[in-house]
Amino acid sequence: MGCLGGVGTRGRGNETARHGAAEAAAGVRLEGDVRLGKGGMQRVSAERVVRACGVLGYSAFALGAEFVAWGPRVFWTVLLPMLPLGIVLAGFHRWRRVCPIAAFGALGARVASPRAAQRVPRWMRAHGMSVAFVFLVLSLALRLVATNGDAWALGGFLIGLAVLAVAVGATVGGRAFCHYVCPVGVVERIYTDDAPAIIPASTTSTCESCSGCVSACADIDRDKSFQRSALRADRRWVTYAFPGVVLSFYVYYALRAGTFEAYFDGRWTEQAADVEMLVGPGFFFAPNVPAWLAAFATLVIAGTISALLFAALERLLPSRFDARTRRRVALAAASFSAFNLFYLFAGAPTLRLIPGATRAIAFTAAVVATLVVVHRVRRALHVPKRASRRPPLPRVLVAPHATGRRVLRKLPVLSHASLEARS
Repeated sequence: MGCLGGVGTRGRGNETARHGAAEAAAGVRLEGDVRLGKGGMQRVSAERVVRACGVLGYSAFALGAEFVAWGPRVFWTVLLPMLPLGIVLAGFHRWRRVCPIAAFGALGARVASPRAAQRVPRWMRAHGMSVAFVFLVLSLALRLVATNGDAWALGGFLIGLAVLAVAVGATVGGRAFCHYVCPVGVVERIYTDDAPAIIPASTTSTCESCSGCVSACADIDRDKSFQRSALRADRRWVTYAFPGVVLSFYVYYALRAGTFEAYFDGRWTEQAADVEMLVGPGFFFAPNVPAWLAAFATLVIAGTISALLFAALERLLPSRFDARTRRRVALAAASFSAFNLFYLFAGAPTLRLIPGATRAIAFTAAVVATLVVVHRVRRALHVPKRASRRPPLPRVLVAPHATGRRVLRKLPVLSHASLEARS
């Protein structure tokens, strides 16, 4: 998918080829699809099965949700609430390898031209996280006025997302869709960057052939990617705004209907995407504001307030910490807040029908979020130095010759790889 930052396209390809050769020698395929045992026998990995099931399930909802009345309710109140918790438990690399939307992007990448990565616009490279976040906010606004309860609208949205993933993959190559466009991808980065996988993964999520679609690729080296982007403005404002967007999404049900029961009773899972839903009264206290504008404005205003609050929190942290430490602590706090706010509401219309389910999910989410935020804060305050990947300098042994001249006893030959690693 991506590439190592600051290296040309040819250098990236060589580096990826060497990395792939090393993994092949160890008997592990980077994509995690097939692993070779000591006896040389191939076995299909569990990740490949999960990915296939995910693609089939995604396709079933995209093409068949309109034929079952309970399709939107199951999708929005059962499957979607499992997603953030599953991503955090599985971790960044494992989720990247099993994500069904990423599979559609990979399908398009197979037909991308070799020079496709050079067509990634510079502004998209610089603001990829912001672009994906805008797409996320637009998707949430669309959900509030169309795709929540209308199976045809939901199916059309899922089909459009898959087609867009294929198109971006075919045009740009690699996992550019995951980096620059996908609304799930930006949530994945907010929750998993600088955070451990609760279930550790043994491999990365590197593409089989690097297209150079992004610098400092998280799929190759997630820690390096986060370190390089931690102080970037787009990561800061996107992460800080996310808790407000999450909270305002659920609050909007009450702002429109005048009661929180409008969300918790699940009536929204049965509302058709008609003219009334789209341009009807957007607020119970301001009925003249159309719903589409009210929904979008609610998300944007709450996101802006949230971003300002966490920016203030960052400035209030003790001055004895440097700017990077304060930023990482504030990013961890924003991610922790968004995760817990989500599970105060997510899935409630269906979970409340199962005795004890709401409390069990809330407790599990709180425990997982606490483990992750404690790890992130401790890591921010005590960052271990990264071991250098450069090979040690060669030791040259010299000895006096019988005639008094000094000659080389042992001069190791520097390989091309060693010279390149030091450059």
